[in-house]
Amino acid sequence: MLNSNLSCTLMYMLFLFTGICIVVMGVSGAGKSTIGVMLAEVINGRFLDADDYHSQSNKDKMKNGIPLSEEDRIPWLETLRDALRVSLGKGETVVLGCSALQKHYRDILRCGDANYIPGSNIDDESEGILKVDASLEPHHTLKSVQALLSSYLPSIPVHLNGSV
Repeated sequence: MLNSNLSCTLMYMLFLFTGICIVVMGVSGAGKSTIGVMLAEVINGRFLDADDYHSQSNKDKMKNGIPLSEEDRIPWLETLRDALRVSLGKGETVVLGCSALQKHYRDILRCGDANYIPGSNIDDESEGILKVDASLEPHHTLKSVQALLSSYLPSIPVHLNGSV
């Protein structure tokens, strides 16, 4: 559970922190959903679990231990991109739990941000879509969230002294 100082700080930030998607990424079992749900709660955002957007065919393959191919993943990522585009277009704050470990997967997701220019020199974040690596140790993940929020909202101090 996040401590009350973090909750209060992030709730205060809610008024300025809209129209943003934070992608919580990591390998299977890294804690994407756990971190994503908690983060969405404290910033009054909506959590999206990327697994919910897989086609039935993809779900069947995963259930049977069959790895997904690029041909399986691309339509799924495009569906996620479209969901992000709708949410960002409405000015919503969403937290997406998604593996998105490869840069070209994140590039597809970033196209959900109307301000993103494909092929631009934006290294790994566009104005509307940010990322947090859930595979880090919990205290590093908290520092990552702190740095992320501070860089996009520099006028508001963010103190993450609690534990997950």
